[in-house]
Amino acid sequence: MKQEPATSKSLFSDVKKTPAILRYFLISCLATVVDVVLVWLLYKRMGYPVIPANTAGVVTGFLVSYLLSARYVFRAASGVRGFGVFFATFLGGLVLADALIYWGETILFVEVPSPWDFFSSKGLSVAVPFFVMYFVRRAVYGYLERSGHHDSD
Repeated sequence: MKQEPATSKSLFSDVKKTPAILRYFLISCLATVVDVVLVWLLYKRMGYPVIPANTAGVVTGFLVSYLLSARYVFRAASGVRGFGVFFATFLGGLVLADALIYWGETILFVEVPSPWDFFSSKGLSVAVPFFVMYFVRRAVYGYLERSGHHDSD
């Protein structure tokens, strides 16, 4: 049986059939790669302090995450109100991520050899905010959709 090649339209329609947390996870993975590479370059290669380097990485990852999540995960994330929610939760996640990477670099992983100290600290600062932000956003966007308080697509 001859199978037709997948088109970009069919690939994207299949993406929306994937569970939301898996879509969010895949988008977060892409955003995390962008984030970690940028932090590694700024902090370990260029000598910037860990907090500004981490902030630059997290902000860049945020932009990637928002653009893709608004399209493929949280329908209510589009529009001004949706962006406001995403940005407000991002700020909370950024504070949490910065606190965790600082804690990891200065307390928790100080005895871990380089580069594993950095990767352990960064891993902690990615994993915990991932789950916190997903469930907070899901709750807020769910409320907005149920109450009719979201911007139209």
